[in-house]
Amino acid sequence: MATLFISDLHIDASRRSIIRQFTEVLQTQARAADALYILGDLFDSWVGDDAPDDGQRAAIAAIKEGAIHPGDVLVLMCRGPLGSGMEEIFEITAALRYLDYSKYVAVITDARFSGVSTGACIGHVTPEALAGGPLGKVREGDAIEIVVDCVNLDGSVNLLVNGSAEEGARALATRSPEGLAPDPDLPPETRLWAALQEASGGAWAGCVFDVDAIIKRLR
Repeated sequence: MATLFISDLHIDASRRSIIRQFTEVLQTQARAADALYILGDLFDSWVGDDAPDDGQRAAIAAIKEGAIHPGDVLVLMCRGPLGSGMEEIFEITAALRYLDYSKYVAVITDARFSGVSTGACIGHVTPEALAGGPLGKVREGDAIEIVVDCVNLDGSVNLLVNGSAEEGARALATRSPEGLAPDPDLPPETRLWAALQEASGGAWAGCVFDVDAIIKRLR
């Protein structure tokens, strides 16, 4: 048995050879594998991709108006598969780049980043906010600690309460998400894709491609 990884297929109707090869893998090698992980961009375009929505526009406006200060953590939630189709938020990191103190501002989100994003960008936070993840329990004014160990390639993100990560974890455990909702104009095909990826275990569980398990859960 084996674990298979497929990355950045960029499937498009015009790329028939890619579709054929991907289908062949699913029908042959994937059936005998322990797990199949599909990474990066599965499709060549995503519904709403690279088009800032109201949430992104508000964040960009706050950056341009000077409402973001050194030491701030910009938290962008409900941007995962269930919220917006897991959009790419390069517009925000690009806007931050022009601040003199951009290296002192961090971004945490359940969305994804462009490969050209720079700075303290923490994305793909899972479970996503709308799936009950910790990001959806963060409140305005919370103290967030980000630790990055560049030597041991380790890191952590913690909510601090009275300077304590332990108290922060207890606080998160007692909180419930408030006022969270997916984009009202989320297209049906994106909602279906999000439901399927959640039924397969969600991004936080590897989105394991198990057709029988997915069908059973959907029923």
